Amino acid sequence: MRPLEETVAGLLAKTTAITGHGPGDLRPLQEIVAGLLAKTTAITGHGLGDLRPLQETVARLLAKTTAITGHGPGDLRPLQETVAGLLAKTTAITGHGPGDLRPLQETVAGLLAKTTAITGHGPGDLRPLQKTVAGLLAKTTAITGHGPGDLRPMQETVAGLLAKTTAITGHGPGDLRPLQETVAGLLAKTTAITGHGPGDLRPLQETVAGLLAKTTAITGHGPGDLRPLQETVAGLLAKTTAITGHGPGDLRPLQEIVAGLLAKTTAITGHGPGDLRPLQETVAGLLAKTTAITGHGPGDLRPLQETVAGLLAKTTAITGHGPGDLRPLQQTVAGLLAKMTAITGYGPGDFELGATLFTQRDGQGPQRSGELRSTRRSEVE
Repeated sequence: MRPLEETVAGLLAKTTAITGHGPGDLRPLQEIVAGLLAKTTAITGHGLGDLRPLQETVARLLAKTTAITGHGPGDLRPLQETVAGLLAKTTAITGHGPGDLRPLQETVAGLLAKTTAITGHGPGDLRPLQKTVAGLLAKTTAITGHGPGDLRPMQETVAGLLAKTTAITGHGPGDLRPLQETVAGLLAKTTAITGHGPGDLRPLQETVAGLLAKTTAITGHGPGDLRPLQETVAGLLAKTTAITGHGPGDLRPLQEIVAGLLAKTTAITGHGPGDLRPLQETVAGLLAKTTAITGHGPGDLRPLQETVAGLLAKTTAITGHGPGDLRPLQQTVAGLLAKMTAITGYGPGDFELGATLFTQRDGQGPQRSGELRSTRRSEVE
């Protein structure tokens, strides 16, 4: 690439010597554009961003169109009348309105009937398609000797390609050494040219430091100096205060707006912001309507009492026991106690005797639970 680079460098040097401007100097182009804009402004009397000529032209065209048609640019009546007329004519010719789908339905039904008569298959009958696909698969299997789900041909092809590639390059499909050697060579060349390795951040740091130094020299403020921003904000707040007469923390304008809104609301409704009478009247009206419909006031518990009484009456009719009748529970507990006594040999009141036998027997120490049960059984026997 060196001959091309030397040629380009020579051409750029000659161009700079003739014009006095380097390849990145935009001043000649800026001067030409500025001259053209100045001439255009001198001829038309309007600058580049002055939209008045376009606005005046559009306004004249709209005025002429309105004068001719009698309708402004936003008047949709002519379009509506035209569409309505077309729809009326279409309805008169076809006998069907714009939303009547019967003609389309009849056409589709006729086409489906003809197709069914010709092919002998309805629109939802997939048997012809299934037969066609089955025939194609049978032919493909007969030609290739492999069924549609047999992946051996593709596997053999891929294996052959990998074998050829390995024979040519001397590297298998998972051997990353060629890529590693290529990347290492590129990094070595880059390091030789720049004098910096791939992880050396000094060039970037020097560039950033140079930019920050230039910015500080031009503005007189370092990258962490917030004074310019503070001065700008302070200036804006001062201008806002001078225009409105209110500082940034002055809530009086908001308070006056809220007070005005509350005053208007009170004047319209006749009720202040803390007047609960409208709500109370609404609730009272709803309660009166509910009482008129159901015949029961909001504190009348008779409907609930009647419902509970009805449920208790049904339960008593089904079980034969009233809500305070404890006999079923007593019978169930007695049955459980009888079963426990039959199994363990101890009645429900036989706890004192068991504790005495456990703590002392013939002056000896406490017995284990197994010995206590055996002793109790012998005594019972």
